[in-house]
Amino acid sequence: MNSIPLAELGFNVTGVDYSSKCLDICKNNCNKLNLVQSDIRTFNIEKDKYDLIQSRFVLHFFHKNDSYKIIKNIKDNIKLNGLVYIYVLSLKDSKFKKVSNSLEFESLENNIFHNKTNDTYISFFTMDEISNLFKDFKTICISDEYCLDLDGKTMHYSGFIKYIGQKINN
Repeated sequence: MNSIPLAELGFNVTGVDYSSKCLDICKNNCNKLNLVQSDIRTFNIEKDKYDLIQSRFVLHFFHKNDSYKIIKNIKDNIKLNGLVYIYVLSLKDSKFKKVSNSLEFESLENNIFHNKTNDTYISFFTMDEISNLFKDFKTICISDEYCLDLDGKTMHYSGFIKYIGQKINN
């Protein structure tokens, strides 16, 4: 769904999602998208093809080791002067306290939590961590945001790190 506005503005957009249901929703809302069903952890980003790569509300649903590999794949393959837009959960997110105190989650290193019930992960990031991951990029914007989330079943506060950077070296 994040790609639809760009496609409607005339940009050539490739959307990648693991869920065929999410891809069908996108396809039904915008037929201008090039959609690929793939696990982003194994998706091969074609080198020097993309001027912008965005990952919003995705990386925090993986173990950070996987997130770091995805970020490396993005950084290695985006065009020179291309832009990266990353949006991940921060320590300010209300879920951080919830999973920290939950018996369902096991706390791992570096603000990573493993859900023992369904064998999934949730990771929380800091601004320093994201800055460090993109230290070889020109930072255009980085912020630690905290806002009331009105989507979903209940209102809650969400905390996110937003990063926009530009690849300046090959």
